[in-house]
Amino acid sequence: PHQFEGSLGWIKMAATKLFLFAVWICLCVMCHADVPSEIPTTEDTTHSEYTPYPPLDHPYSPQYNNPHSPQTYNNPYPCLEGFVWDQWMHLCVDVNECDSSELEDCDHYCHNTIGSYVCSCYPGYILAPDGTSCSDKNECYISNGGCSHICLNNDGSYTCACPVGFYLDSNLRRTCLDHNECLDSSCEQKCINVPGSFICGCADGYELSPDATSCDNIDECQRSNGGCNHICTDMGGTY
Repeated sequence: PHQFEGSLGWIKMAATKLFLFAVWICLCVMCHADVPSEIPTTEDTTHSEYTPYPPLDHPYSPQYNNPHSPQTYNNPYPCLEGFVWDQWMHLCVDVNECDSSELEDCDHYCHNTIGSYVCSCYPGYILAPDGTSCSDKNECYISNGGCSHICLNNDGSYTCACPVGFYLDSNLRRTCLDHNECLDSSCEQKCINVPGSFICGCADGYELSPDATSCDNIDECQRSNGGCNHICTDMGGTY
């Protein structure tokens, strides 16, 4: 008898717990009766009493600023442009437009943002006013590209160049340095280096010939007898 009374007490306790659990389930169902448990059908989306979830003023629902966004079967809840309804999270989630060539049309780089995307360009290019295409940036328009003399623009970059008589510095390749032509000039006697060029000269008693490189002897005796009172003898460079 005592064993039977103990079993009966256990059954009563289990029944009480089961009853309380059933009551708790009922209360949960009543509290969440307005939350759809699955994607509504096309008929559901046109029902006049259909209420989106989360509510349009829900702080975690991007659509609260756009309560008039249209509803469709694939997007039963109104989301802002750049978002799509996630049936598992029950939230509007961001669409990564950069993952789809159908959604973005950037020439070079695409950067996803919350609800949208932005384009950028390779170095040497600038973003066009349309916000998607890239055009060549002419670096030579700004401070001559940093070149000391000649700036040559090309597609996506630029190069510096030098006029005749100069060479490009091998380090930064922007500065032109003077080439000393006198190191390998064709001057017969003297060579004078000048920026970008050179000039030939002659020793005393000689003058530069018309070819501007060789020197001709000056016959001083042909000019007022070299200043001599009687006889003047030219000696090649002197007299």
